[in-house]
Amino acid sequence: MALFPIGKMIPLQLRLWIGRKLFGLLDSNVVRVSWHRVIKGPCQLPELEAMQYVAQHTTIPVPKIHSTYTYQGALYIEMEHIEGSNLAVAWMEGDLSADERTTIMTELKDYVGLLRSLVPSTQGVVASARHGHILDCRIGPQSSGTAEP
Repeated sequence: MALFPIGKMIPLQLRLWIGRKLFGLLDSNVVRVSWHRVIKGPCQLPELEAMQYVAQHTTIPVPKIHSTYTYQGALYIEMEHIEGSNLAVAWMEGDLSADERTTIMTELKDYVGLLRSLVPSTQGVVASARHGHILDCRIGPQSSGTAEP
């Protein structure tokens, strides 16, 4: 007999409410819903596509995606909770040694190098990982990009 995950039996909004009560918010749109999972949302589809693409094509660690939900037209991503501390806070408060800062910078440089080495499946397009529209706050609040070369 296959087990049905309890998360699928409880409506999303109730899971988020229970998570807020038990664990509090991790961020403005991230709720811890169990010891090992969080739900982030609302999200944009290109974010989900990018996480999946990076997980499939690089060794960069990304949280494992367990499920996705659509609620009132918005996307929510249930993913693995990875315990850690806030890098920005640790960096600004001087909690890191010079060696730790150097190690972090080297690791980030390597990750950016991996991302830059990815070859798009189609050349000459501006699009999401699956050739859909993108949302880039640097160029405005509307979706842009195209899957057409």
